[in-house]
Amino acid sequence: MTPTEKAAPAPDQPTAYVNARLMDPATGRDTPGALLSLNGKIADLGENLFSGGVPDSIQTIDCNGHILAPGLIDMRVHLGEPGEEHKDTIASATAAAAAGGITTMVCLPNTNPPIDDVSLIEFMARRAREKGLVKIYPYAAITRGCAGTELAEMGILAEAGAMAFTDGQRALANSLVMRRALSYASTFDLLIMQHPEDPELVEDGVMNEGEVATRLGLSGIPSAAEPIMVARDMRLVEITGARYHVGHISTADAIDIVRRAKARGLPVTCDTAPHYFTLNETAVGNYRTFAKTSPPLRSEEDRLAVIEGLKDGSIDAIASDHTPQDQDSKRLPFAQAECGIAGLETLLPLSLALYHSGEMTLLDVLGKLTANPADLLRLDEGRLAVGAPADLVVIDPNAVIGKLHELGLTALPRVVLPPPQTYDPDAKTFQRSIDVPLDNLADAAMVTLEFRPAIRDFPANAVLKTVVDGSESAFSTANDDLQRLLGFDAKGDVATATLVLDAIPKDGRVRFQFESPTGTLHPPACTVYSYLRLPVGVSVDFRPNVIANAAQPPFRVSAAHGATWLCA
Repeated sequence: MTPTEKAAPAPDQPTAYVNARLMDPATGRDTPGALLSLNGKIADLGENLFSGGVPDSIQTIDCNGHILAPGLIDMRVHLGEPGEEHKDTIASATAAAAAGGITTMVCLPNTNPPIDDVSLIEFMARRAREKGLVKIYPYAAITRGCAGTELAEMGILAEAGAMAFTDGQRALANSLVMRRALSYASTFDLLIMQHPEDPELVEDGVMNEGEVATRLGLSGIPSAAEPIMVARDMRLVEITGARYHVGHISTADAIDIVRRAKARGLPVTCDTAPHYFTLNETAVGNYRTFAKTSPPLRSEEDRLAVIEGLKDGSIDAIASDHTPQDQDSKRLPFAQAECGIAGLETLLPLSLALYHSGEMTLLDVLGKLTANPADLLRLDEGRLAVGAPADLVVIDPNAVIGKLHELGLTALPRVVLPPPQTYDPDAKTFQRSIDVPLDNLADAAMVTLEFRPAIRDFPANAVLKTVVDGSESAFSTANDDLQRLLGFDAKGDVATATLVLDAIPKDGRVRFQFESPTGTLHPPACTVYSYLRLPVGVSVDFRPNVIANAAQPPFRVSAAHGATWLCA
């Protein structure tokens, strides 16, 4: 249910949030109660507040027993503006953030041009005031142009409003430059953030090095590239004493280095992103570019290590690492496609999966999204306390807010349909097996599997209301980040069909081809996959991305053997 209210609150009017479950990770509060906001600040809160009723002069919002928590703080967001507005703008990003319960977002400096000058910080502040539905704070570049050679004017940038310093998606690889940056930051008590990859080891790698990369024929990035960079920086932190933060940490070895550094008392923190504890390298599947990220998706062992790091406090925060890409940047061969996953709307539901699975308490999960990033960046937001900003989010952790698309499957005769499809939450795919006996293939003029998009409810964690400085943010779920994360470019989902061959053709060759209207498949239409000398009973996975549209015609997967194509 959506919270009911007497009237939309104005920022300068008192507003009462009643019948709420007050949840504040900063203090450990988890009690029923009410909250009063006035002039954009929290004026009062408690279990007995308004127990005798709310005066008529106060605007009232009934939370209907749902969670009232501090608004989320996303401390790692890539914005397309300035420079790549075709991918993302402040207006679109903040709308997605509000839909995801995020009231504060901190943007990385690797825009075009990079945020390495006071004028660009002022530009971001002005655009945020004009177009933003939520608060936006900027990071600034450690080096001019994020080039890794000459230090930016960090002191002046900090005075202008830079929250911390990072070269964004580029690791600061030069040890001398990093030492100078940390020494300068130590003098002025500034925070340095690092992208944890040794660029020389990354080189031309496009996914995690290992069995999956070898099987796909893709160049791998060794997981050692991350702990090598983190270990080097730990030594420099020991020398300088500066505050240091590792962004989107993803490997067990790097987490262990941070864990041991904290035990030694070093001022070191780190964050991770939802895709590093919900997905692993197998999500790349048949060259699915939506799963191309930087750092890359890692092994299952690393994924479990990320969860363990979140549980034991080695990882301090969860950030979306929102990196939007346009379709032209993703509809490319895997090696050429851009890295990035959209994540603003999915930050909360994917993080709360840790709670639903029993890995973490609800307070602990919310703490990684509110109080912890606020403490790291020394923000006033992120807590329910008198005098704190009235940045609030109302959450129903068991609501259904999203629609995912599944396969409605029909087929020509001689194709045997299995029992109903299943949903694998780990693989994030719908799976259905289709048995196609070889003798039928040989006898048939064609065998065509026809797929049509259908829609089903998907259990997700609903953000019912987002409030910034006491004023409700208008938002919609039109950006569909949840669905984009799970595999489509805009409005579809990853659908998996498994074609099972009972025997092998005499010439040892089986070919399959996707056919669809232009622009409805990823990989592009008419991509041919060849499988040579397949063993008996082989399974071939198809993972086309279906763009949902009521008028969308079905697309077809055609199977062929030998030199004869079987196609519709």
